[in-house]
Amino acid sequence: MEENCSSELSRSLWNENASVWIELNNSGNNYFRDLVTNPAFFSMLPDVKGKDGIDIGCGHGHNTRLVKRLCRNLVGIDYSDELIAYAKERERNFPVGVEFRHGDATKLDFSDEQFDFATAFMSMIDICDYEKAFGEIFRVLKKGGFFQFSILHPCFMERSFKEGIPAWITDEKGLKAGKIISEYTGGNTPHMIDWMVDGVGETVHQGKKFKTLLIKRTQSDWLNTMANSGFVLEEMVEPKAGTHDVARYPFLQGAEIVPRFQIIRCKKSVAPSP
Repeated sequence: MEENCSSELSRSLWNENASVWIELNNSGNNYFRDLVTNPAFFSMLPDVKGKDGIDIGCGHGHNTRLVKRLCRNLVGIDYSDELIAYAKERERNFPVGVEFRHGDATKLDFSDEQFDFATAFMSMIDICDYEKAFGEIFRVLKKGGFFQFSILHPCFMERSFKEGIPAWITDEKGLKAGKIISEYTGGNTPHMIDWMVDGVGETVHQGKKFKTLLIKRTQSDWLNTMANSGFVLEEMVEPKAGTHDVARYPFLQGAEIVPRFQIIRCKKSVAPSP
């Protein structure tokens, strides 16, 4: 179902999702995060020892806390009241030194050139005005600072969220052999979707799914917006599931042959386009 994208709608959805999202991540069943995206993200992350950073869309703070162990100072912001409240409570009980704040990526309440780096773990895909968010992140970074973020792979993921529509080609053994691609372009049209992380089944909140906006953006949308904001591409990775992990968790098999995610690192080195 097509929807009008707005920060308030996205914020409201993630407030509703908060309890299920926290339960999922505390259950140890977020296999794609722990076995696919995070190992690639942290392997790609430059040395941030002694540096100050900001984590955009930090959610309940899991990855933010991991980044903090590598750097000097870190601020985590999120517009979900429920998720940021949990992150603050966990920091109070188990402090690692993160300053969690309620905030909007399109209106960052920080000075120009305040941070050495910025990260965003799967949060940019939920920001309606992502052009403005890129501009704000560029503004608060120091010259030479970097922004590293992960997203759903723009080429391969949209069809997978449509129930009843086959997304995969399988071989004679029933194994996934290829992905069916359609509706790749979409003009940033947001759709309301219901989803749950693969492999979780009924283990989280009686199988309750997340309801979020899926905003269609092409590869060129992401790269051109990044470039128009003044960033220069440094590195891009399309992480895949490892053979050992697939053998242990067969539902990861598709991610061994087609990337579900993309990780991009860009650098602030020029003035943004007028």
